[in-house]
Order: sequence, then structure tokens, then C-alpha cells
Amino acid sequence: MRMVVGEGALGGRAVPIEDDHFHGEGNPMKKEKSQGSGTGTPTTTDPGVSPPENAAEAAIDDSMAVNRTLPVTPAASIVRPDKRYKPTDPDTRKKRLRRVADGQEAEALDAGKESAALGKQLGELLGQHAPDPAKTQAIVERVEAIDEALAPATSLVQFLSELREIALSDLQMVLERENKLYQTNVEFEPALAQHFKKLVKYFSLRGAAISAGKAQAKALESATEAAAAAGGDAKK
Repeated sequence: MRMVVGEGALGGRAVPIEDDHFHGEGNPMKKEKSQGSGTGTPTTTDPGVSPPENAAEAAIDDSMAVNRTLPVTPAASIVRPDKRYKPTDPDTRKKRLRRVADGQEAEALDAGKESAALGKQLGELLGQHAPDPAKTQAIVERVEAIDEALAPATSLVQFLSELREIALSDLQMVLERENKLYQTNVEFEPALAQHFKKLVKYFSLRGAAISAGKAQAKALESATEAAAAAGGDAKK
């Protein structure tokens, strides 16, 4: 039996799913025997062994096994942006905003701090059109405040994104197992179709997407080969 994350009092808890769901055709998470004891007893990193409910007890070298048991951060605990915020179109931002070169943000902040530290002397050195050092200081502080808030926010997005990826993988394996059994049984019991309409729709869409992807890859491969052949002929 395997533990996956579900809803709970703390925003998510580990819930059991039978091993059969995780050992279907094409599933990379197959049970293997221990390589050390020679007894065939599964190791703590064996996908066939249920991760402990306490993530700290999970195998330290298997981050996904640990992450599968971690509680989901409750949506209600996450601070929302100011209600006045409305996302600006990326193209508009690209056209209207000046860019600090990648990797040079620290130097830009240092230059801003230098300017702000000069205070009234800045005007004496550069003339009446010099930037207001107080405004420069406010901008620098705003950037630093944003960076301080961005670090945990980025970490949270990374955390939730991986948990979601793992949970969707678990769901996919469950559905693949269910679909395999459905396809086997519906031939003999056509009435089953009325109970699995959404399952059939999902795998129909999935199959179409896979076929389209393969066709696109084939077309790209053919175009690349044609371009290479044309280049070779041109050199002759």
C-alpha cells in the first residue's frame, strides 16, 4: 500500500492507495528485491513499500517518497496580492519597462544606494536635474522588500508545483490501471460504458494528444533531414 497526499485538517494528509494501482503496465515504480540482504526483503527505498506517515522517517535519499507524504499548504493561509493588482500584459511590460541586465541586479542596487547616500550633495555634484536621492532610496528599499518577500513565495510555488506533479502522477497511474481493467471488461459487459464516460473521454483526448505529438515530432525530423540534405547538396 502506498501513501499519497489528500485533504486533511492541516491542509493535506497521507492517504493509502493500494499497491496494484502503482504496478500497472509501463509503470517505472516497480517492486525490486533488496540488493544487500539477499533475503528479497524490500529496502526503505523500494517503491513497493508504503512511505511512513511521518515524512522524517522516509528514506532520506528518496525526496519524492518524502514529498509524497508532506501536507499541502492550506490555500487560506496564503497571502493574496492587493485587490487593486491587475496583471499587465507581458508585451506591454516589455515595451514600457527598462531592463537591468541579467546578473547585474546587485550592482544596480549598489549604485542606487551610493546615489541615495550622497543626499543633497548629489545635486551639488550633478546639477539641478539630478535625481531626488530620497526617491532613489525609496526605490532601493522597495526592491529589497520585494526580494525578501519573493524568496519564500518562490519556494512555496516550487514546493506546491512538485507536490502537484507527484499527485497527478499518482492519479495517472490509478487511471491507467482502471482504464486497463475497463477495456478488458467492457467487451463482455457493454453496460459498463455508462459508468465510465469521463474515463473514456480522458483517455481519448490523451491518445489524440500523444498522436499529434508524434506526428509533429516526425514532421520536424523530416524537415531537419531535408534541410541537412539540401545543405549537403549546396556544398557540392
